[in-house]
Amino acid sequence: MNANEIKQNFLTLEPTHPFYRALLALVEADTDAEIDAATMPQLTDGARQFNAGRLAHARDLRRVIEGTMRDALEERQKEEGRRKKE
Repeated sequence: MNANEIKQNFLTLEPTHPFYRALLALVEADTDAEIDAATMPQLTDGARQFNAGRLAHARDLRRVIEGTMRDALEERQKEEGRRKKE
Protein backbone atom coordinates (compact mmCIF):
# COMPACT_ATOMS: atom_id res chain seq x y z
CA MET A 1 0.00 0.00 0.00
CA ASN A 2 1.49 3.35 -0.98
CA ALA A 3 1.09 6.75 0.69
CA ASN A 4 -1.72 7.83 -1.64
CA GLU A 5 -3.72 4.67 -0.92
CA ILE A 6 -3.24 5.20 2.81
CA LYS A 7 -4.43 8.80 2.49
CA GLN A 8 -7.49 7.65 0.54
CA ASN A 9 -8.32 5.23 3.35
CA PHE A 10 -7.85 8.00 5.92
CA LEU A 11 -10.42 10.07 3.99
CA THR A 12 -13.09 7.85 5.52
CA LEU A 13 -11.89 8.39 9.11
CA GLU A 14 -12.53 11.20 11.52
CA PRO A 15 -9.74 12.11 13.98
CA THR A 16 -11.99 10.75 16.73
CA HIS A 17 -12.44 7.36 15.02
CA PRO A 18 -11.40 4.50 17.34
CA PHE A 19 -8.99 3.02 14.78
CA TYR A 20 -7.14 6.29 14.26
CA ARG A 21 -7.00 6.96 18.01
CA ALA A 22 -5.73 3.41 18.64
CA LEU A 23 -3.06 3.81 15.97
CA LEU A 24 -1.81 7.04 17.54
CA ALA A 25 -1.93 5.47 21.02
CA LEU A 26 0.28 2.60 19.82
CA VAL A 27 2.80 4.97 18.29
CA GLU A 28 2.75 7.15 21.41
CA ALA A 29 3.36 4.12 23.64
CA ASP A 30 6.26 3.08 21.41
CA THR A 31 7.69 6.61 21.58
CA ASP A 32 7.43 6.61 25.37
CA ALA A 33 9.20 3.25 25.52
CA GLU A 34 11.99 4.57 23.30
CA ILE A 35 12.36 7.66 25.51
CA ASP A 36 12.76 5.38 28.51
CA ALA A 37 15.26 3.21 26.65
CA ALA A 38 17.34 6.17 25.48
CA THR A 39 17.55 7.80 28.90
CA MET A 40 18.63 4.85 31.02
CA PRO A 41 21.68 6.05 33.00
CA GLN A 42 23.64 2.81 32.68
CA LEU A 43 23.78 2.92 28.86
CA THR A 44 27.04 3.24 26.98
CA ASP A 45 27.37 6.08 24.49
CA GLY A 46 26.85 3.65 21.63
CA ALA A 47 23.70 2.17 23.15
CA ARG A 48 22.36 5.63 23.92
CA GLN A 49 22.97 6.69 20.31
CA PHE A 50 21.27 3.53 19.00
CA ASN A 51 18.22 4.11 21.20
CA ALA A 52 18.12 7.80 20.25
CA GLY A 53 17.89 6.70 16.61
CA ARG A 54 14.98 4.42 17.44
CA LEU A 55 13.29 7.30 19.28
CA ALA A 56 13.75 9.59 16.27
CA HIS A 57 12.18 6.93 14.05
CA ALA A 58 9.17 6.55 16.37
CA ARG A 59 8.66 10.32 16.38
CA ASP A 60 8.98 10.47 12.59
CA LEU A 61 6.39 7.73 12.25
CA ARG A 62 3.93 9.67 14.38
CA ARG A 63 4.52 12.84 12.33
CA VAL A 64 3.90 10.92 9.10
CA ILE A 65 0.66 9.40 10.39
CA GLU A 66 -0.61 12.75 11.71
CA GLY A 67 0.43 14.56 8.53
CA THR A 68 -1.26 12.01 6.30
CA MET A 69 -4.45 12.26 8.34
CA ARG A 70 -4.30 16.07 8.23
CA ASP A 71 -3.83 15.99 4.44
CA ALA A 72 -6.76 13.59 4.08
CA LEU A 73 -9.00 15.85 6.19
CA GLU A 74 -8.03 18.93 4.19
CA GLU A 75 -8.72 17.09 0.94
CA ARG A 76 -12.12 15.95 2.23
CA GLN A 77 -13.01 19.51 3.32
CA LYS A 78 -12.06 20.87 -0.11
CA GLU A 79 -14.16 18.19 -1.80
CA GLU A 80 -17.14 18.96 0.45
CA GLY A 81 -16.73 22.67 -0.33
CA ARG A 82 -16.77 21.93 -4.08
CA ARG A 83 -19.91 19.83 -3.71
CA LYS A 84 -21.68 22.63 -1.83
CA LYS A 85 -20.88 25.09 -4.62
CA GLU A 86 -22.45 22.81 -7.22
